[in-house]
Amino acid sequence: MKKSIICSLILMFAFTVCAFCEENAVKQTSQKNSIAATTVAKETKSAVDTVKKDVATAEKKVSADAAKISADAKSTINDAKKTVETAEEKAITEAKSAADTAKTAAAATEEKIAAETKSAVDGAKKDMAATEEKIANDVAKASSETESVANAAKKDVETAEQKAVTETKSAINDVEKDVAKVEENKTQVEDEVTKETPKAVKEAPAKAVAKDNSVAETSSEKKKIFNYSKDKSRTEIEIKVGRTVNAKPEIARESVDVDDVYTLGIEVVAYSNSFIGFGAGIYNVFDSKIKKDGVTITDPRPEGNNGEYKIAFTNPYLTLKSKILQFDSDIIRNVYIFGQIGYGFMRIENAYETEDGMYWGVGGGIDIWHFLIDVNYATNFGKIKRNHGEKKVDVRQSTIIVSLGYRFSL
Repeated sequence: MKKSIICSLILMFAFTVCAFCEENAVKQTSQKNSIAATTVAKETKSAVDTVKKDVATAEKKVSADAAKISADAKSTINDAKKTVETAEEKAITEAKSAADTAKTAAAATEEKIAAETKSAVDGAKKDMAATEEKIANDVAKASSETESVANAAKKDVETAEQKAVTETKSAINDVEKDVAKVEENKTQVEDEVTKETPKAVKEAPAKAVAKDNSVAETSSEKKKIFNYSKDKSRTEIEIKVGRTVNAKPEIARESVDVDDVYTLGIEVVAYSNSFIGFGAGIYNVFDSKIKKDGVTITDPRPEGNNGEYKIAFTNPYLTLKSKILQFDSDIIRNVYIFGQIGYGFMRIENAYETEDGMYWGVGGGIDIWHFLIDVNYATNFGKIKRNHGEKKVDVRQSTIIVSLGYRFSL
C-alpha cells in the first residue's frame, strides 16, 4: 500500500516536473517566436520602407525622363513644323514662279502664233490676188486670141467662098459658051453636046465643093489648137453638189464625230495648154452637229444657252487641174486630177470664239458628157475658245467629199 502511495506520489511528482518543464519550454518557444516575429516585422517594415524609397526614386526618375522626352518630342515637332512650313513656302514660291514662267511663255507663243497666222493670211491673200489678176489677164488674152483667130478664119472662109463663086461662074460661062457652039452646030455635034455638057456641069460644082472642103479643113486646123476641152473651149465653169463621208474632226487633239452633210460649190478653170488648167473656186460645207460617243455636245457655259455645238466651213481656194486621160468619144471626155489650197472660214455655233485657218484638198474624177463625178480628200484647220478665260485650242477636220457636177464651156 505504501509502495502504491509512494509510486503514486513519484508519478505525480514526475508529472508535475514534466508539466513544469513543458510550460517553461512553451514559454521559451513563445518568447523565441515573439522575438522572431518582432524581428520579421522590423525587417519587413525596413524592406517596405526601402521599397517605397526605391519606388519614389524610380517615380521621380521616370517623371524626369518623361519631362525630358516630352521636351525633346516638342522640340522635334516644332522643328518638323518649321521644316514643313519652309517646304510649303518654297513649294508655293516655286509653283508661283513656274506659273508666271508658263504664263509668259504661253503669251509669247500666242503672240508668235498670231503673228505667223497673220503673215500666212497676208501671204495667201497676196497670192490669191496675184493669181486672180493672172487668171483675168490669161482670160483676156485667150479671148483676144480667140477673136483674132475667129476673124482670120472668117476671112479665110469668105475668101474661099468668093473664090468658089468665081470659079463656079467661070465654069458656068464655059458651059454657056459650049452650049452656044453646040447650038451653032446642032446637027453635027448634038451627041457630043449631050455627053459633054452634063460632065462639065458636074465637074464644076465638084471642084467648088472640093475647094470648099479644103478651106474648111484649113480653117479647122487653125481652130484645132483651141480644142483643149474636146469641145473647142479654153475656159470651164463647174458647179458641184457633194456630200461629206466619214468626217473626223479633232478638237484639242481629241477626236469627235459629226453627221455627214451636203456641200455646194462653183469653180472656174482656164487651160494654158491641152491638159493643164489653173483656176479658183469656193464651196460651202453646211452645219453638222458635233458629237462625242454618239451624244451631241452642248454649250456648258453658265451664261450660255445649252445649245448644240455645230461646225461648218466656207472654203475659197486656188486649184491646179490636169486632164491625165482624154478621149475622142462624145460620152467619156476625160479623166482628171486636181489639187486645191486656200483659206477656210470656220463657223462653230455656240462657241465663245473661233479663228479661221488654212484649207487644202486633193482628188480626181471623170467627165461624162459634161457631167462630173469626182472625189476630194479635204482638210480644214482652225482654233476655238470654248469658254471665257480658256486658251484657244486647235481644230482640224478631214473628210472625203463625193460630188456630182456639171461643166459649162466658154
